[in-house]
Amino acid sequence: MRHTSLAVLTASVALSAALWLGGCDNRPFGFTYYDGEQYSLTAENTRLIRQRMVVAALKPKLGDKWRAEAVITELPKWDPDKDRYEWERATVTVDLIGDGTTPIPLPTHVVQGLAYEEVKGAVWRPRSNLTVTVKEVSDATRFAAPTAPTPIAPATVAALTVKPANAPSSYVIQAGDTLMQISAAAYGSSKHWRRILDANPGLDPSAMPVGKAIMLPVLTDAPGNAVPPAAKPTPGGS
Repeated sequence: MRHTSLAVLTASVALSAALWLGGCDNRPFGFTYYDGEQYSLTAENTRLIRQRMVVAALKPKLGDKWRAEAVITELPKWDPDKDRYEWERATVTVDLIGDGTTPIPLPTHVVQGLAYEEVKGAVWRPRSNLTVTVKEVSDATRFAAPTAPTPIAPATVAALTVKPANAPSSYVIQAGDTLMQISAAAYGSSKHWRRILDANPGLDPSAMPVGKAIMLPVLTDAPGNAVPPAAKPTPGGS
């Protein structure tokens, strides 16, 4: 018969009704980096990366009989003034899961502080708007079957082939594409993403419709000019 013990420590119950400093306009269309890898810059990826940062900070301190899982309830919002994703309020839950053979090597308030440090830099006024809850669970079954982390969406770059750039061309949007990436591949620079947006009325850069064909206009001032895209190679194919 398995035994499960649960201890909950709430870091803060303070909430803030202050107005969000950012906005929904001018959202990013680029990529970010974590642990040496490049990923699409999205709200979901920002949350996943922060969750992994919390787990990574705790792992060396928990030993081999305990592990951590971290979840941030809310998604961050894009703040154009700071040019980044930021939480107006963040609720972090850290589960400390043990195999039932040894007591936890860290006090819960230390775990709480480590998690707080990993997330506070992306939270507006974290002392008021960042809440960390720590749960201790001694459960051999759960310890032996860790939940696979949600994969972080990789950054993708449009694959292009060369063509005389004397006429507009088209490109079919692929999963993970951003206008900055398409611009960089088509014109040799990401700075022309707004020219692509202007050539495609109704296109929402924050919700790129996979499978939709968009026009790549000819830009006389772009070093690479517009060239037609080829289908992305299938993994393992030629």
